[in-house]
Formats: sequence, C-alpha cells, structure tokens
Amino acid sequence: MGIVWNTQSGTPEPKEWRDLTLPAFKDKVTTTDPALSGASLDLLIGLQNSLGERAWRLFADLKQKGMVVSGPNAQAVTPVM
Repeated sequence: MGIVWNTQSGTPEPKEWRDLTLPAFKDKVTTTDPALSGASLDLLIGLQNSLGERAWRLFADLKQKGMVVSGPNAQAVTPVM
C-alpha cells in the first residue's frame, strides 16, 4: 500500500501522505473506496493507528482539495496511468 504517482504528471514527487494536500495536487488525487477494497481499509486502519486523529484531518484536507473516492483498486489506479 502506498502512493502511486505518474512521473509524467507535472506534479512533484510526493514523499509522504501530507504532500498530497499541496496545491499541485488539487483535484488530482484519487483513492479507493474502503467498502470495496480491503487494501484501502487496511491503509485507513494503518494510518489511523500511526497518525491518530491527524489521519482523519489528512483525509478531510484531501477531500476538501478535490480527492475522488472511486470504487475498487483499478478505478483509482487507472486515472494515474
């Protein structure tokens, strides 16, 4: 589980999750739906365990900046390619 980034996207390489809240990524972040992707649910649990409440602030910030919650894994990865 991690960040999938297109090297030809014109955006800077994200080094950590919080980087995805930078203006360069506005309306360019897609994530899987944890109701449809077990890996996504594991990621949410892992981030919540390591970041605590900051994980929920991160996701709120991403959503505010236009993050799309798609369906299963392929629907989130395909737009990156």
